[in-house]
Amino acid sequence: MKFCTNCGFRLEDGYQVCPGCGAPVTPDREAPQQPAQPQPAPAQPQYQQPQYQQPQYQQPQTVIYNTAAPEKVPDQYKPLSAWTYVALELLFMVPIVGFIFWIIFCFNDSNLNRRAFARHFFCWFIIGAALCSIAALLALIFTGSIEGITDLFS
Repeated sequence: MKFCTNCGFRLEDGYQVCPGCGAPVTPDREAPQQPAQPQPAPAQPQYQQPQYQQPQYQQPQTVIYNTAAPEKVPDQYKPLSAWTYVALELLFMVPIVGFIFWIIFCFNDSNLNRRAFARHFFCWFIIGAALCSIAALLALIFTGSIEGITDLFS
């Protein structure tokens, strides 16, 4: 049994070229009984993946903005209940008394939420009055006279 002197491949009789490495086989010379150690392939650089540490979860810090108890909130900043808003709306709709309270609450600083609601109601009143004026003006233009407007509603 013969072995290739270049790569150590096992050769059968009659080979002239080594099928493993392509080196010519010398017929006059007997190869050693043990195969030669194959030469190691050139070492490829080993890539080492960087070690990442998973970030540790940290619970977000909670910030408490309003630490004062509701009893300790000054009267000026106390919130109004839903029923207070309903009562204020009904009060503002009363013709003369409502208008007086409405003006008082618009300029009063005893509770800022009540003052803001009164001003809000005032803005909607102005918008409603403007729309009613425009509607009356258009009715006057299209009917031609005030008697024509009254005839429309009778």
